[in-house]
Amino acid sequence: MSFKINFQPSPAALYFTVSEHLRGYSKQEEIKTVLSHVEFQVRKLFNIPAEFKFQLLNIFEEDLFSEQFKSVIRSDDPIYGINQLVEEGMKIQENSMLDLSFSFPHIPKNYSGFNTICINTNYSLGVPAGFIIVFNRNNSIKFTGYSTDSEEFCKDIYICGQVLNDLISKGIDVLVRESNYKAAVLYQMIDSSNKLKPLSAKEKRSKTMVGVECECGIFSRIEKMGYEFQVQDKGKFVHFTIANYPTHSKELIEMLADRVAAL
Repeated sequence: MSFKINFQPSPAALYFTVSEHLRGYSKQEEIKTVLSHVEFQVRKLFNIPAEFKFQLLNIFEEDLFSEQFKSVIRSDDPIYGINQLVEEGMKIQENSMLDLSFSFPHIPKNYSGFNTICINTNYSLGVPAGFIIVFNRNNSIKFTGYSTDSEEFCKDIYICGQVLNDLISKGIDVLVRESNYKAAVLYQMIDSSNKLKPLSAKEKRSKTMVGVECECGIFSRIEKMGYEFQVQDKGKFVHFTIANYPTHSKELIEMLADRVAAL
């Protein structure tokens, strides 16, 4: 099987230290302590106010949980490559949930207008887990939650904590600066090409979800280079999304841009 480079929003590429931490996992960690540390880390990275209660949701209940809300607003949308929070004329409806799963390391300036925030760690954080993190200040929202007794959970929460340690050690300012640079390289690749078109206007562009349109033939040539994207077939044209996550290095993004420019 040929080697593939994963630029899909989901299933996403894992953060590059995950395999190392899996090898170092043992069953000796005190789960309550690890869980409390993970909450502290996520609050720090995403700047979540104290009034939001930290909870875990079983990943298989995500769709059912989302149905409780009038709308689910993805800060960065993986389908259209837009930042929904800056979309012109957008109005946040009452009882809306903010989904930050595809957004890290770009965090909203504030969370006014939202009572519930969700983060699926499997996406922009690059952490494989069977749970979704939920922050909620509305006690009327009900869900089953996630069992913390299983061996699977012990491993998931340990890996999550270790990767969050890595991200915090690197620093949010560095992560944002690198993400901005990589996004600029990708949009320059699109804007300077006569074969590619952006899916979103400049003022709405996401830094982590880069939407592209091209002819099917061009996309086939890009795909044959070994890259994996999220794809929407539009007949003669292909719409595809390039994920720009912390696990994607600057060198990897630059190589993609150079190879596409050479087509």
